[in-house]
Amino acid sequence: IEDAFCRLLGTSNLDLNYGVILPEGSPAPFKRMRIVSRPQILTDGLPPTTSKDTPWNWNDSGQELDPSQWHAELDKYRSSNSKEEDDNLPLLLDCRNRYESDAGSFQRSKPLGTQTFSESWKSLDAAVSDIKNKDEPVYMFCTGGIRCVKAGAYLKQNHGLTNVRRLRHGIIGYEKWINEVDSKLTNGEINEETENKIRESSLFEGENFIFDQRDVNEEAA
Repeated sequence: IEDAFCRLLGTSNLDLNYGVILPEGSPAPFKRMRIVSRPQILTDGLPPTTSKDTPWNWNDSGQELDPSQWHAELDKYRSSNSKEEDDNLPLLLDCRNRYESDAGSFQRSKPLGTQTFSESWKSLDAAVSDIKNKDEPVYMFCTGGIRCVKAGAYLKQNHGLTNVRRLRHGIIGYEKWINEVDSKLTNGEINEETENKIRESSLFEGENFIFDQRDVNEEAA
């Protein structure tokens, strides 16, 4: 599949993440594979250029964090109990739609509250309107990571935020990382105490809404 896409697009550098997100031997989440040409991978409602009248650069969309990095960075804030400390927590944006956020989300995240992805930009404007230090970290996540590429580029290129951090492969990637502790325990890479600690420390609460025949994934929490 990768070879076919490379020939079609005239490139030799293409990385499809199906081997990362879907383990070998997993059942196909969709009934059939259909490839069509679209002007956009997501209908976003964005103008063709940034507020500076420059083309969007989707490669400039913030730092991607592996699930383990994402977990470590957010986990250090979780012990905060006082109102003063809570006010100083970094902004954590849930870049999915309302019905997805309602099913489950990361602790202390701020949902955009949208019905469609094209509504995200006004919500993002409002979410970062109080940020005075453009260098402070802003974390964001979505289901699989694609929406955050555009949302991250928007915050960097329209708002000048310099420290945008995205969860690689989204909630699905985080869930896979959490569940990998089973194989690590079997292989002797970790002990049972460490396994329980990792599972109990999951920062995602609720269910992960996914767009296929499974509808909702109940294993994320």
